[in-house]
Amino acid sequence: MNTNCAICDIDLNFDFANRRILANNEIVCANCLSKGQLSFKQFFRLKKVTVEEVKQGIQNAGHNIINFDEFIPTKKISDYVHFDDKNKKWRLPKSIQQTVYNYSDIIDFELIEDGKTVTNGGLGRALVGGALFGGAGAVVGAVTGRKTNAKCTILTVKVTLNFSETSSIYINFIERETKKDSIEYGNALNHAQECMSTFQIICNQQQKVPNQQSSTNPADEIMKYKNLLDVGAITEDEYNKKKKEILGI
Repeated sequence: MNTNCAICDIDLNFDFANRRILANNEIVCANCLSKGQLSFKQFFRLKKVTVEEVKQGIQNAGHNIINFDEFIPTKKISDYVHFDDKNKKWRLPKSIQQTVYNYSDIIDFELIEDGKTVTNGGLGRALVGGALFGGAGAVVGAVTGRKTNAKCTILTVKVTLNFSETSSIYINFIERETKKDSIEYGNALNHAQECMSTFQIICNQQQKVPNQQSSTNPADEIMKYKNLLDVGAITEDEYNKKKKEILGI
């Protein structure tokens, strides 16, 4: 059996700790696997993951590669998510993959409690309720206003990205049964709200950039909004409005 990594070709013959066996008994090294941006489900079912899936994940993540020494957080939401405004990147410090993502990767995001969407935001839209930093805000109001149960099992922010293989990232703030009148629930909710607000600010800033460049390359700018329309990030009316603005109609 070939014991070289099927991606980087490093010899893993005696390096059992660094060897990972995928579908069809193909072998990759732990380093290549971590770059492949696999989902948590895939990580726990490696025997069903193909080398091609890992390669595709690495290709999609290629533009995100950055030396972690260069990633200097300018904002930390506890140990859930860190933001680097200088490099316009963000990452999840507790994630197995340790991947960094571009601000421009973000399409939309939503706050989900026990499987139900509480609020959402993203490109081409405002955060529902207009929640901002600090205070109780609309996100907290939206959650507490729907309290049909006294406990919460899962509180997460789902972030949708603009590449296919790893299209969604989940930031989990609560992962076990938690009483809603507890300090733990209140702190998690505040962190989730701050996370949502930060993502919305990033999206608002990203939307300003195409408008500044549209006069020099209108075709590219129209295509960007067409792609957002195709993935459902904006409505057809919003797309047509942007198209007219770019063309000066």
